[in-house]
Amino acid sequence: MNTDSKTYKAIREVVDSIEIVDTHEHLTPSEEWLKLQLDFGRLFLHYASVDLVSAGMPLADLEALKTDTNLSPEEKWKLMSPYWKAAKNTGYCKAVTLAIQDIYDLPDLNDDTYAELCERMRRSQKPGFYRMILRDKAKIAISINNGPVMEADRDLMVPAVSFGEFILPRERGQIQNILNGYGVSDYSVDGLVEAFGKAVEKHMSERMVALKIGVAYQRILKFDIVPKWKAEEVFAQIMRDDFCFRHDLGEERRYLEGKPLQDYMFHQAIRLAMDRNLPIQIHTGIQEGHGNYLSQTNPIHLTEIFMLYPRAKFDIFHIGYPYQSELAVLAKMFPNVYPDFSWMHIINPWAARQTLHEWLDTVPGNKILGFGGDYKFVEGAYAHSVMARENIARVLAEKVEDGDLDLDQAGRLAFDILRNNASRLFDLQRFGVEVVNL
Repeated sequence: MNTDSKTYKAIREVVDSIEIVDTHEHLTPSEEWLKLQLDFGRLFLHYASVDLVSAGMPLADLEALKTDTNLSPEEKWKLMSPYWKAAKNTGYCKAVTLAIQDIYDLPDLNDDTYAELCERMRRSQKPGFYRMILRDKAKIAISINNGPVMEADRDLMVPAVSFGEFILPRERGQIQNILNGYGVSDYSVDGLVEAFGKAVEKHMSERMVALKIGVAYQRILKFDIVPKWKAEEVFAQIMRDDFCFRHDLGEERRYLEGKPLQDYMFHQAIRLAMDRNLPIQIHTGIQEGHGNYLSQTNPIHLTEIFMLYPRAKFDIFHIGYPYQSELAVLAKMFPNVYPDFSWMHIINPWAARQTLHEWLDTVPGNKILGFGGDYKFVEGAYAHSVMARENIARVLAEKVEDGDLDLDQAGRLAFDILRNNASRLFDLQRFGVEVVNL
């Protein structure tokens, strides 16, 4: 794409004007961030860290880079620099470099800049930094944060909540804590469902806008219809034997296959959300970290769920990458399926553009969700938003130059993909994020 063309410049101007909705983050509350001891290792909490390990960095050295506050910046740089140089070509590392350039006004992370970067990060650690980055620089109207949203961040974020302890209950003590915490005395599957409902109501009173399900890290996204008696059998065995069922390779503790209870509770989660008109965000596709079973994350496994619950609204994350074509067809077939680019623009910027091209020929434009930063630190959310805007503007400009769209259509699609679709899906007008009609 010729970024000097009149078409690109016109569309880029529209894209850059949009105050976007960020569908997914994991941002540390600013009150907690203010207490941290910052250095450049924070920019490798996740994502780029995967590429360092892929390039050969030992896991122990990565952990030290991220968390060891006793190591000096010089010591951390010695641990990381060979692998940083090897991995800088990736989308993850491009995002880190972009954040360093745009936020900390340094040309790169290298032998000459790592110490100054640490100093500038520390000088920036003051109240108002989150607002400056998210609202002023990234022009994000609101972020849906998968984690706590404290008072200082309430005008920047609204929460989505994961309920993994309800969907994947692991052991007796955990279940006891859940039931006792919500004042439920019925030690049964019905009691667990009752407590789940109370948890959902509590979080909705605290502005929760979505229920998040991330169990694809632990198991396949295939959820059978299970009679309650089968779920009760697993529940009873956990309460009797205190088994801990896990999928970790090499796990030495005894474990039981908890799938019947997991499946049953997953269906309860969908019903609880559906009855409250609460969208359900589901992780599909690529997993963060080092080693897992990718095939269990294919969104095609959710087909029966989409059929069973036509009134539920499903926000399907990460474009299902590398199963993005399957997700496109699911979104075409099911009115209740909304495909989401969260995380994707940094995973593989080129694939993100190719996918948007494909989806614009496949999926109605009022369903595509164009951006979710999916970062633990605001610098990453900013850099990801810049990459997303560039990708979306390039694809829309190419569509116009190919004759598939006119400029007015492209402008409307830009607002829908980056703002309006998410505002409608999550009812964000109640938080001041109005739909912009062109």
